[in-house]
Amino acid sequence: RLTPQDSTRMTERLIGERNLSPEILTQIAERTDGVPLFIEELTRSVVDSGVAANGASGDTTANIVVPATLQDALEARFDRSPELREVAQVGATIGREFQYDLLARVASLTTAELDAALDDLAGSGLIFARGTPPEASYTFKHALVQDTAYDSMLRGKRQKLHAKIAKILEERYADASATQPEFIAHHLVEGGQSAKSINFWIAAARQALSRASYREANSFVDHGLTAVQAQAKTPKTLATAVDLRFLKYAAQYPLGDPQSLLAILAEAERIVAELNDPVRLCKVLSTQTYVLASDGQIDAAIAVGQHNVESITEDGDVNILCHGKLMLGRALFAAGRYAEAIHHAKDAMDLIGDDVERGKRYAELLSHPINARAWLVLCHAERGEFEQGMRLSSDGLRLLKRVQGGMHDRLWMGNAIGRLNVLKGDYAAVIAVLEPLWPFCESNYPVYIPRVASSLGTAYAASGDVDKGLYLLRQADDKASSIGFQFGHALVLAQLGEVLLMAGKEANAQDKATRAIEMARGAGESGNEGWAACVLGDTFARNGNLEDASSNYRRALAMAEKLEMGPLKARCLEGLNRVAA
Repeated sequence: RLTPQDSTRMTERLIGERNLSPEILTQIAERTDGVPLFIEELTRSVVDSGVAANGASGDTTANIVVPATLQDALEARFDRSPELREVAQVGATIGREFQYDLLARVASLTTAELDAALDDLAGSGLIFARGTPPEASYTFKHALVQDTAYDSMLRGKRQKLHAKIAKILEERYADASATQPEFIAHHLVEGGQSAKSINFWIAAARQALSRASYREANSFVDHGLTAVQAQAKTPKTLATAVDLRFLKYAAQYPLGDPQSLLAILAEAERIVAELNDPVRLCKVLSTQTYVLASDGQIDAAIAVGQHNVESITEDGDVNILCHGKLMLGRALFAAGRYAEAIHHAKDAMDLIGDDVERGKRYAELLSHPINARAWLVLCHAERGEFEQGMRLSSDGLRLLKRVQGGMHDRLWMGNAIGRLNVLKGDYAAVIAVLEPLWPFCESNYPVYIPRVASSLGTAYAASGDVDKGLYLLRQADDKASSIGFQFGHALVLAQLGEVLLMAGKEANAQDKATRAIEMARGAGESGNEGWAACVLGDTFARNGNLEDASSNYRRALAMAEKLEMGPLKARCLEGLNRVAA
């Protein structure tokens, strides 16, 4: 807000060579309360009234009524021209910004009346004009001006205008349906056609997801859910309610918070029970398998995943079986049961083939063929089967070229290839793959930060840039904590401990390795517990505590042998040889 003195100075600039009495200047300053837009409108109203022009000596507040509100000021202006009122109201109904062509189709005015009213509004400073008709576009100077014009209409007129705008957009502007479905959805809702708006909200949410605008997507989904809830319960509306919750899950997943995700899935499962829909039920259970594992409830995840896969009939939807097997494979990977995870991921890969777009349409975020290959790469990497992992990596990169958009696919495949090369010891390859992806994680894909940053940080540190490696691994730890996903957090801590040891921070390294063991054991991540125990052995070895070092190496070696983890086994034997020397 402006001070009273600045308000008066603004008024004096607006009136130019005209003069207003001090009483009127004071009245304007008091009534506008320092709001610049209000000052401008009230000043124009006073000047337009013709009273107090040229500084007549008899001007007092008794000679002029200064409108008490912005709405009064605009109403006074509208009252002088019905055409101006019509254009302002239609424009306000379209939005803060509106196009000449659409305005002309909606307003009940001749071209001459329309052009004159637009010139008047632009000349008075209420709207800004760009271009020339019919290609011109206009913007209300302030949202308050738009709101005032909109609020000046009765509800019935507003609803009719919104419905007319939606109809014209659907029939004559195909690009609006394709690029701005939320614009049409809004007008349908306000036009009393909320049922018709649902598909447009769904399209808007999917578009927002494709550009990683998760909060925006979530908002569109909520609008869609509101519209669905207003409809009678039918199989169609129930199915749509479930599908909207899958979109809500997709919008919230990249931001973490597994408890919130499980709540969304519980709502979806409740509605699916009313539908008796095996396809949607499988999708719910598959996604529950994923989130339970992410939340550190690995045994529960495996139980749900196995029940889900066993419930799918042989003649059922290939997509749902593929999705179910991939999510079960992920839970088995988390448990360190790599051979079983490979079995399910390979089944999924064979089922879906190379149809990248078909798989993505079902999974919303990731393409099944690429996701299957990524999990196979990760499983083979932990087992030390590098040749198979490299072959699948190449195959995954080949498929990535066929995916439309697909940043989730790129990040997840990159993560798998990065981890494979960390275990191979090819740190230059890790950096080459993950460094270009890192900016995307930071900007729009926080859920991938722990995976990408931990492998990239390890590679930098092993290549000599320990400070950069520490920075990235600390980011990985912080982000894993903030998003609430326990899945793989223990491995992040183990890798952080490893790099802290490179930096000569033995005490900190020991603390991280100990925490990693506790976290992995609590979640049931046996493979990651093995890596953490090996790192803890390294910290004891550095401190000269050879007995505890040997004990942890042997514990990790036993896990490596049980789980058939070749790289971990090699690391443990190397450690045991060092402490025995």
